[in-house]
Amino acid sequence: MFGNDNREQLQALEKEVKKLRESNKVGFSQLAEARARCAELEAEVGRLCAEMLAAQASTKRARARQKNSVERANRLKKQLSKTSSQE
Repeated sequence: MFGNDNREQLQALEKEVKKLRESNKVGFSQLAEARARCAELEAEVGRLCAEMLAAQASTKRARARQKNSVERANRLKKQLSKTSSQE
C-alpha cells in the first residue's frame, strides 16, 4: 500500500516535471523570439535616429541659407536706398 501510494505520487510529480520542462521550452523559444524582435527594434531605432539627425542637419543648413539670403537682400536694399538718396 505504501509503495503503491509513493509510486502514484512519483508518477504525478514526474508528469508535473515533464509539463514544466515543456512549458520552459516554449518560454525559452518565446524569449529568444522576443530578444530577436528587440534587436530588430533597436536597429530600427538606430536607423530612425540617423534619419532624424540628417533631417535636422538639412534643416539647419536650409535655415542658414535663408538667413544669408535675407541678409544679402537687406544689404542690397540698403545699397539701393543709399544710391537713390544720393541722386
